[in-house]
Amino acid sequence: MTLSLDRRTLLTGTLAATAIGAAGPARAKDAPRLLAPTPPMGWNSWNSFATTITEAQAIETATIMAEKLLPSGYDIFTVDIQWYEPGASSYTYATKPKPVMDDYGRLLPAPNRFPSSAGGKGFRPLADRVHALGLRFGIHLMRGIPRLAVERNLPVFGTKYRARDIADTASICAWNPDMYGVDMRKSGAQAYYDSVFALYASWGVDLVKMDDMSRPYDAHAPEIEGAHAAIVATGRPIILSLSPGETPVARADHVRRFAQMWRISDDFGTNGRCSKRSSPGWRTGTRTACPAAGPTRTCCRSDALRWARAIPSSRPTNSAR
Repeated sequence: MTLSLDRRTLLTGTLAATAIGAAGPARAKDAPRLLAPTPPMGWNSWNSFATTITEAQAIETATIMAEKLLPSGYDIFTVDIQWYEPGASSYTYATKPKPVMDDYGRLLPAPNRFPSSAGGKGFRPLADRVHALGLRFGIHLMRGIPRLAVERNLPVFGTKYRARDIADTASICAWNPDMYGVDMRKSGAQAYYDSVFALYASWGVDLVKMDDMSRPYDAHAPEIEGAHAAIVATGRPIILSLSPGETPVARADHVRRFAQMWRISDDFGTNGRCSKRSSPGWRTGTRTACPAAGPTRTCCRSDALRWARAIPSSRPTNSAR
């Protein structure tokens, strides 16, 4: 008899075997608590608001989400890119951004868009509102250190080092001008990431979607590890979601050690045709903007159903310790 197994069946079987083995009496007591034992589900502000979401819009949307989506398990509300940019206005980015920062080069919400953040409160008041609705609170973060912090050579919190000591000005994002990379070989580099995530943990952040990380993966791997180490140091169970895609399959062992979510493809739109790329589970997929009606809308609904019905294809990653 010939036994034929497709990739999904093989991976699902591996998942089940891993879960059964890990649940044995000898290991149950010592098993680390998983940050994402099931695929995290939620809503992200990008497709609806691009860079422009305000506090009022966030509260209104989170309230609707709690009523309509939370009963089905969608419990993470995420404010996407450039919440720190006072003049953010569209799907494009300012050529020379002027983000709101503290004295240590850590990004802060723009008070003209998030009034409750004034006076150094950061996202704590908004996070409290979101938590009160029964939701978790996430934010977007670009890899690196703000270029404006490097231009001003701001100090790294708690150290003798400054922004220019740790910045890699040759490491830049191809599509966003906000940040320089952080050279993790430099003294003060890990301390910078530690200070960033300590601040965001103090706000009550539950998820960080960290962008410009997964491509090119090997070049950014030290910063992926640095972000993970910084999260562990906070003591708060913050989910780390890496973007953009695609994450190289060859780096699966590395990424599942240092993150809980990662992309399996770049963004895509339907352009009037049903998309053909999807993957389930903790390997997060792509954003597909859907029109209100017509054949493309039907294709989008088909895409969404494929994701909703998919079986997780990789085991949960990364413990809370």
